[in-house]
Amino acid sequence: MNKKITLMMLLLLVVGAIKAQSVSPWVISSSGGYFQNANFSVSSTFAEMTLVETFGNANNFLTQGFQQPFALSTDVPAIPTPEVNKFKVYPNPNNGLFAVNYQLNETGQLGFKVYDLLGQQVYSRSISQSMGIHETSFSLSNLNSGIYFLETTFVPVSGKQIVTNQKINILR
Repeated sequence: MNKKITLMMLLLLVVGAIKAQSVSPWVISSSGGYFQNANFSVSSTFAEMTLVETFGNANNFLTQGFQQPFALSTDVPAIPTPEVNKFKVYPNPNNGLFAVNYQLNETGQLGFKVYDLLGQQVYSRSISQSMGIHETSFSLSNLNSGIYFLETTFVPVSGKQIVTNQKINILR
C-alpha cells in the first residue's frame, strides 16, 4: 500500500513538473516584433514581464522568454474635457477687486457665489453668457481680509451642470 501511494505521488509530481513547463505564448510587452516562415520564426520584445521556459532534445537546447506572436493591446478611454475651461482669478491675493477670466465652449447660464471660511454665502451673481473667452469683474471691497471660495456653476444649453471652486485671498 505504501509503495502505491509513493508511486502515485511520484507520478503526480512528474506530471505536475511537465505541465508547469508548458505555457501558452503570451506576453505583456511595450514593443517588439515577430517573423515566421516555413523554416523558422524569430520574435523579440522589449519591456516585458518574462517567464522563462526551457525546451530540449538530443540535438537542440532552447531557453526562451514568454512571447506572443501577434499584437494585443488594451486602450484606456480619454477623460472627456469639461465644457468650461480654465477659470483664472487675478490678481490673487487682491484687495476685494478682482476679475475672473474663463472660456466657455457653449452658451449657457453662469452663476458665481462667494463663500467665507464658515461656509456662509457672502456674494451671488448670475449671468447668461455666450460661447467664447470672457472676463467678469468683481468688487467685494465690503468684505474683511481673509480667505474666501468662489464657486462657479455653469449650466449650458445641453443641460449638464459643471461646478468649479477656487480660493480667493483678500488682503487689506
